[in-house]
Amino acid sequence: MLIVPFTLPDDVFLKLKEVIKDTRVSFAQKLAGNIAEEYNLDQYAHVLEPFLHNVINNDKTLSHKLESMEILTKNVPLRLTSMWVNYQKKHEFNPTHKHSGVFSFVIFVKIPFDMEEQKRISPCVYDKENKAGCLEFLYPYHNVIDRVTIAADRTYEKRGVIFPADLVHCVYPFYGTDEYRISVSGNFKLSV
Repeated sequence: MLIVPFTLPDDVFLKLKEVIKDTRVSFAQKLAGNIAEEYNLDQYAHVLEPFLHNVINNDKTLSHKLESMEILTKNVPLRLTSMWVNYQKKHEFNPTHKHSGVFSFVIFVKIPFDMEEQKRISPCVYDKENKAGCLEFLYPYHNVIDRVTIAADRTYEKRGVIFPADLVHCVYPFYGTDEYRISVSGNFKLSV
């Protein structure tokens, strides 16, 4: 499974937190989320693009995927072409969806809960597969749908993952707090 974790350097994380404070151009009409507050960050792609390019170029699986793509007649640059911030409230969620482009990412900026707490207060408290607050990737494997679940809680702040843009994923709702779960996502495309 091609899901590559990373941790943002402090300076990049602080700059990202700074730019999302002033952003209020709605992006919700272009996204799958059942989330009321989703805002465009395209004008701030330069904050993350150099760091994320390094992650892609230094990871053998990601760089090999990029090198093995034979869909164009000449090499063109990989660019961060869309970026947004989600301010997710309790009970909101992102249904199963995929992105456009070559690679996508999510960065966990603020997560106001821990997983043990979510397991205790979730309406699915008796379900052994309680996924409250989780990010989950779904992919076909030997004629079944397999899953990679990331139990992203407050210990994941400043961390993220890069994955193929067409990898189906979802974000489950969380419970018990009125604080926002803040994440930044985006898509890399080959840019002619």
